[in-house]
Amino acid sequence: MANTIQKNIIVKINIGEMIFNIYVNDGFFQTDARPELLQFNHRHNHSSFELQLIFHGRGVMKIEGQNIEFDGKCAFLIFPGVYHVLEFTSETKIKKRCFSFSCDHTRIKPLSSTMQEMNQIQALLTNDSIKFYQSSDFPNSIESCLEEANSEFMEHRMFYHASLQSIFSCVLVKLFRAFKGKEGERYKINEDEYDALRIYTIEKFFDERHSEDVRATDLADMLGITVRHLNRVIRKFFGVSFTEKLAKTRIEVAKDLLRNTSMSVFDISWRVGYRSTAGFNLAFKKQTGKTPGMFRNSSRCSSKHLSL
Repeated sequence: MANTIQKNIIVKINIGEMIFNIYVNDGFFQTDARPELLQFNHRHNHSSFELQLIFHGRGVMKIEGQNIEFDGKCAFLIFPGVYHVLEFTSETKIKKRCFSFSCDHTRIKPLSSTMQEMNQIQALLTNDSIKFYQSSDFPNSIESCLEEANSEFMEHRMFYHASLQSIFSCVLVKLFRAFKGKEGERYKINEDEYDALRIYTIEKFFDERHSEDVRATDLADMLGITVRHLNRVIRKFFGVSFTEKLAKTRIEVAKDLLRNTSMSVFDISWRVGYRSTAGFNLAFKKQTGKTPGMFRNSSRCSSKHLSL
C-alpha cells in the first residue's frame, strides 16, 4: 500500500552553481478540485517565488493591479512579496500544480563554464522592474514530470530524493526557458568546453594514425586551431606534448604486439610508425627502460609464471 503523502517537503537541488530550495505543500497536491476548495481563494503573498502551473482550466490571475485571463495552459512565476489571487470560472474543470522555491546566489567563478547560464538565471530572478512572469508556451512534458514527482511523493521508492532532484531541476530549466522567451540570448560555448569536446577527435587521431608520418599541423588543421593551442589542449588533458603523446601511443601499441604476437621487432617498428629499427629501439628503451627484445622476454617469463 502506498505511503501517506508528506505535504510539507523541501527538495534541495543545484542548477549549475546555484542552490534552489523547492517547497512543496498542499498547493502541489490540489490538482483536480473545485475552485472554492483550492488552498488560497483570497489575495495573498509569499516569502519565496511561487510557480502556478495551470494545465487545464479557465479563469483569471489577479496580480499587481492586473487581471490576466487564461483559458487552458498557462504558467505564472510570482516574485516574493507580490500579492495575487488565482480565480477559476465556476464549474470549470481544474488541472494545476503549484510549488514555491527560494535560491542562493552563490559566487560564480569567473572562468566557470556555467557562468553565462547562471548570470541569465540571476537576471531572470533579480529584475527589480518585474513582479511576475507569465507564459503559455511551456512544454507539455512539464505536466508529466510533475505527475512523476507526485508518484515519488506517494511511493517513496529507492532513490526517492535523487529522483525528485532530477525532476525539479528539469522542470525549473524548462520553465526558465519559457519565461525567458525565444528571443533570449543563445548559449555560447566557451573555449574550455570546446577543448573538452575536442578530446574524442584527438584520441581517435592518435589511435588511427599513429603508424603514419603525422605532424602536429595535421591534427591542428583537423580541429581548426593553431599548433600552439593544440599542444596546450594535449598537455592539459594528457600531460604531454603532441610529440610525446604520439611516441607514447606508438610504444603502447608496440608493447601489445611484443606480448601477443610473434612479429619481428623490425616488422613491429614499421607497424607502429618507425622507419628505422634503431630509432624504434631507442624510443622504446627511453620509455620502458628495456629494449624491445628484453621486454618480450620478460613478458613471456611473466606469462609462464602466471600459468604455473
